[in-house]
Amino acid sequence: MSAGDDRERVVTLSGELDAATARDVRESLTELIATAPGTVVVLDLHELEFIDSTGLGLLVGAQKQARDAGRDLVLGSPRRPVYRALEVAGLVDLFDIRPNG
Repeated sequence: MSAGDDRERVVTLSGELDAATARDVRESLTELIATAPGTVVVLDLHELEFIDSTGLGLLVGAQKQARDAGRDLVLGSPRRPVYRALEVAGLVDLFDIRPNG
């Protein structure tokens, strides 16, 4: 995790976000959203190569948790396959997606 400015926390996800990795990512995001200073959590996805339905569900849950905590969740720099998965699932409009983190 790296800090942006005082109101942003940036987390870079890499590799695959699927059933095998979702539990660890969920635990880390839950703690970050609940305790980190700042009002915006940016998930930098430029190193994420694959996401499945479990990973998509995790992102939706993190979005809800962030909103409930009064924070914003932003998806940054998703690669084309990850963006396409968001499109196919009908989730593009649910998230603030930044092309460059």
